[in-house]
Amino acid sequence: MKMPRIVNEDLIAQITQFAGRGYSKSATGRELNLDRATVRKYWPKEKEETEVKETPEVKLSLEDEFRLITTRNEPNWDIAEMLTKMENRSWETGELRKRGQLATEGLRFLKEKVRKAETLGELDSLSSLVNRKREEVNPILKEDAKLEKERLEREEKERKEEAAKRRKGQETLWQHYITILP
Repeated sequence: MKMPRIVNEDLIAQITQFAGRGYSKSATGRELNLDRATVRKYWPKEKEETEVKETPEVKLSLEDEFRLITTRNEPNWDIAEMLTKMENRSWETGELRKRGQLATEGLRFLKEKVRKAETLGELDSLSSLVNRKREEVNPILKEDAKLEKERLEREEKERKEEAAKRRKGQETLWQHYITILP
């Protein structure tokens, strides 16, 4: 028959540490090789009380709820516009692609935070973050657009040169045929 384990201050401290790390009572019992009832007996009281307490739901006035919803739309539109610009690009360089992907991840994070915002204060903070993100994104988009324009101009110039070479070759061929034909 297994002898009961003596519960001392060290063991109680370990139970408290596991509770502080977010372990459940069952998981703590498994880790410390203790019965769950023993763990429950020495489980920190304030931990149990905070688990039971629920945060009271604050009911917004109709006017505040309306302002919250309408205020949420502005950063959402800004984020959606920037995401559309970022996601529909074929980046000119790997460095710009990487910077664009990082900015896109940041925008998606902000979009989720805006969706979950519950106060006008939170939305004001998020709006300023969205504006900072726009200031970060615009130079990336401008640089990529400039490089894209330069590439398209180069390609157009090369197409024109190739077309001119073909015309020149055809003219030379016609001249050759005209001289050898009677």
